[in-house]
Amino acid sequence: MGTTAPLTDPAPRTFFGVPSLRDLDMLDAQVAFLGVPYDGGTPEPGIPTGQRAGPAAAREATEAQFYYPRLAGAGDDQGAEGWYDVEADRNYLVGVTMADVGDVAIQGSDTEANYGRITGAARGIAERGALMVAIGGDHSISYPLGRGMEPLGEFDVVHVDAHTDFLDELDGARLTGASQLRRLAELPFIGTVTALGVRNADRAELDGMRGLGGGGRPASTCSSAGAPRWCARPSRRQRRCTSRSTSMCSTPRSRPGTRCRSPAD
Repeated sequence: MGTTAPLTDPAPRTFFGVPSLRDLDMLDAQVAFLGVPYDGGTPEPGIPTGQRAGPAAAREATEAQFYYPRLAGAGDDQGAEGWYDVEADRNYLVGVTMADVGDVAIQGSDTEANYGRITGAARGIAERGALMVAIGGDHSISYPLGRGMEPLGEFDVVHVDAHTDFLDELDGARLTGASQLRRLAELPFIGTVTALGVRNADRAELDGMRGLGGGGRPASTCSSAGAPRWCARPSRRQRRCTSRSTSMCSTPRSRPGTRCRSPAD
């Protein structure tokens, strides 16, 4: 599904100026930044491409955000000095070790191979216990990135967007930004999938949520009008919907759909 060397040469700049690392086998940091310069999943026509330039732009914009010292002559580092928050009057990320592992190698229009390399890079980071921070790229990369996090076991997905991205296919294509959340929800190790900030949804997307949710009605809708509301689910945890717009809260595939209730319920 991937290759033994899924990354390209390191970029001239790194995210936040952290150390550059090419070989994932050498990763020994708490946070790993990964660039995914891919926009082959952008639905066409109508949406301009160019999202592949995102990682390079982000690296340039973040380089001077906080100071990250290195130990002179040593192969490791002593972590971030931190970023000062004037409102909290404290430094965040002090001592956190970070590395930039470069960009996933994107090869022309070979979708399956590109997804395989994205998944391979994400899996390499997950297997080494680092927190992955991936920068794209269009929305379609969420699926191969999530697929690579399987070594972590079951985890939940929170999607913040005006659209649900839950179509099964768009004009015959099943691996686009219009379907990435559905592809994630279909993975056997994904728990709850929650979409925040949804403005509208296609009928086919809601039908897909009904089917994957296991219930006879759509995923529950949490309106944030007035006080934030609580989303009740048949699980050990309750989660709060704090979006300023409507939020579609779907449930795991094997569990029935649930409703959202206010704290007073």
